[in-house]
Amino acid sequence: MKKLAILVACTLLLAGHAYAQDSSRDIILSGNIGISYDGADRVDDKKNGTSTFTLDIGPQLLFGITDKFYLGAEVFAHLNYYNEYENGDKIDNGHKNMFGIAPTARLYAFKWKLFGFFCDMKIGFSAGTDNDKTVFTAFSAGISPRMEFFMGNNWSLAASFNNLLSYTLENANRKSGSSYRSSEFNFRVNPMEMDYAPLKLTLSYHF
Repeated sequence: MKKLAILVACTLLLAGHAYAQDSSRDIILSGNIGISYDGADRVDDKKNGTSTFTLDIGPQLLFGITDKFYLGAEVFAHLNYYNEYENGDKIDNGHKNMFGIAPTARLYAFKWKLFGFFCDMKIGFSAGTDNDKTVFTAFSAGISPRMEFFMGNNWSLAASFNNLLSYTLENANRKSGSSYRSSEFNFRVNPMEMDYAPLKLTLSYHF
């Protein structure tokens, strides 16, 4: 985690130095909050299966290098909890929590009056544990296109379809038993076909 902190500090220092060279550029403070809940099935009014609760939080700070190019970083947390039921009785429960840092570059294709279109390019590093004290570390990279609506001089609202292009590599070091490594590459030509909520809204404040 110290390496992650050093990495994001260097990213913000470089972005801040470049920003200081041209004070006419703005600073963007934004972030994402996502909440989802999937309840267990009910048969004869008794719970069966697994219920899950997921919370994603990701505040982000970006410095304008030019009118259309920004550098910064996002600090994020992914919290996942589950309960497993059989005929109404809870037979298992657990969690998997991940925390990380993602240096970010934003490039605007255009800004026109009330609208803008940009892509966020992120490289993320995260670590976390679960209830079995398994230690997870992950590396991810992704590109996310977004359409932005400007609301006055300072506020904007952006809509995105998550990561159009993404890669994730995860390592799990178990306290007992065998460890493993998994990787996943995704390219989604039609984001509306994704098996989870595709639309993400981001509120930003421009200083």
